[in-house]
Amino acid sequence: AKTANANSQRSSSSLLHPLGTNLGEIGTRLAKCGFSSPGVCYTSLVNAVATVARIRRIANAPNFLRSKEPFDEHAALILNLNCYSVVCAFSHAVDKSEGLMEAICPWRSVKSSADASFFQIKPIASSLEDSQVRDMYGQIYVDLYDEYPAIRKMVKSALKMDLKLQNQTKNDDCSQIRNRFRGKYGDFWVVKDAAKVIGCVGVGHRKKRESHDMESNSSLTTVAEYEVQRLSVDDCCRGKGIGKKLLEIIEDFICQQETMVGIESAVKVKLWAITPECLLAANKLYTSFGYKKEETFQAGSLCM
Repeated sequence: AKTANANSQRSSSSLLHPLGTNLGEIGTRLAKCGFSSPGVCYTSLVNAVATVARIRRIANAPNFLRSKEPFDEHAALILNLNCYSVVCAFSHAVDKSEGLMEAICPWRSVKSSADASFFQIKPIASSLEDSQVRDMYGQIYVDLYDEYPAIRKMVKSALKMDLKLQNQTKNDDCSQIRNRFRGKYGDFWVVKDAAKVIGCVGVGHRKKRESHDMESNSSLTTVAEYEVQRLSVDDCCRGKGIGKKLLEIIEDFICQQETMVGIESAVKVKLWAITPECLLAANKLYTSFGYKKEETFQAGSLCM
């Protein structure tokens, strides 16, 4: 038996309280407490349990999850597990190496069978999503900062310009990022896994010009030029077709935009993606999607 006085009971209970009603609230609250996004891992409890079960099953753990009557019990278990989440937050003082984080949070390292069709892709809509985009984009290239310091400058520039957030009134919860891109006759989308933003992309209108099209018989063709901007996918969610899906959404959006214009002359759309050569995965994605390199130029110390 253990006894405690009222003061000690109050001080102990004050240390335990709900973090939030969803993963987005939890992430925001932890960020306010000083836990940066790379040091916070969260997923649904059902995903965490399934990951551990898959690891144990692959390791041939004896008699692991071998239920003789799995039907009603299994359904009840899945329902129960889907009501909870697992959150692991690592302080700045902890070595956040991949080995340690994968040992504690194994769902980070196990490839799931989910692809882009299982994620929600939609236009960015709130200040919370704005903050999540900034957190993700601010950390997406950190492994390249030492070798390519100009990448750090590129990220900082993006955070100060088209991903910048300004003070908003309490009643104004719209996305500043989306408003900024719509001001460029474009739009901005996010990919969400539950309440967490795991990818994003924006597109903006560059210019519209008249050009003689040598491939057709028309003497004059209108060329509408757009640019892909801030295409990013969280490291733990790559290889699932999310980047290609975002590019498809951009192309559909541009086609709708130019169709709505309703001009009489033929319209040829040109979509640009200006990317540093050192971002190998990004350049490979664009090439696989049919993009062709047209020119190379130097932006400071970066070859684009």
